Amino acid sequence: MGEAMRCIMVTLAVLIFLSGFVENKALPLYAEAGGPYCAGKLIVREGEHVSKNFTVTLHGYAYGGKPPYKPRWYPCGNCVSGSDDWNITVTFTFTEENPVYYCKFCVLDSLNQTACDTALIYVVIAKPPIQERFHLSTTTGSSSSLSLSVGYPSLISGCCL
Repeated sequence: MGEAMRCIMVTLAVLIFLSGFVENKALPLYAEAGGPYCAGKLIVREGEHVSKNFTVTLHGYAYGGKPPYKPRWYPCGNCVSGSDDWNITVTFTFTEENPVYYCKFCVLDSLNQTACDTALIYVVIAKPPIQERFHLSTTTGSSSSLSLSVGYPSLISGCCL
């Protein structure tokens, strides 16, 4: 068999497989909840209890199986009833003791196959920036004083590491 013919046969086999008709079976269904999602940065001073709300949009998708797909986000954060949309915007209350949430996402296809995935939503816990103050004095014939304040940024820049 020639090389060109072999290439055509391999291409056809791949196309048949991708179309989901191998042995009259659909491809396995997969659900993706996306993420991990970084909600923001929670600044916590030593000895302080902090609770802060962050809003995050989660994006689910599916592949394989047999369309059409029916998505389902299960209750998490302030979303107490769940959602049948691909994307969901949810508010979470984070504390230094609870910096992580999980949200379950499932998909049902037209062959009643179900696939699920879990999204991880988190915040970065950071200490406040260090503030240093320096006092410089100079004397140039008449006495004068200059104050300079220098701030060092937090070691964590931006939301996610």
